[in-house]
Amino acid sequence: MIKIKSNGEIKLTRGDSAYITVNVVDSEKNPYLLSDGDTLRCQVRKRYNDDENEGLLFDGVITDNGDGTATWYIRPQDTAHAVLPEKYYYDIQLEIGDDVFTIASGKFRILNEVTLKEGV
Repeated sequence: MIKIKSNGEIKLTRGDSAYITVNVVDSEKNPYLLSDGDTLRCQVRKRYNDDENEGLLFDGVITDNGDGTATWYIRPQDTAHAVLPEKYYYDIQLEIGDDVFTIASGKFRILNEVTLKEGV
C-alpha cells in the first residue's frame, strides 16, 4: 500500500512494490524533456545529512518516460529490511551537466506489513 500526501510525504508498506510518477518541469512549470546526459537520481536515507553510505536505505530506480514525466520504481527488496517504526527522507535530483536541481523531497515512512514474502 502506498500513500502520497499533498506535502510530498510518502507512506509505503515494507516490502511492497510501488510505481510513482514524477513530473519533471522547468522553472515556468512546463514539462522538461530530458536530453542525452541528463540524469534523474533519488535516494532514501535515515537522515538528511548522512555521509555517502551511512543511513542509506536504498538508491532509487527512475526511468524517463520521454514526455516530461518519469517513473520511480520501488522494488520490494528496497524496503524489505527497513527498521520499523522508522522515518526516512527522500529526494529526487535532476542532474544536467554539472548542475543539480532537487525536484522533489520529503519524508518517507515505512509501514508494517502483515503478509511476509519469502526470500525478500
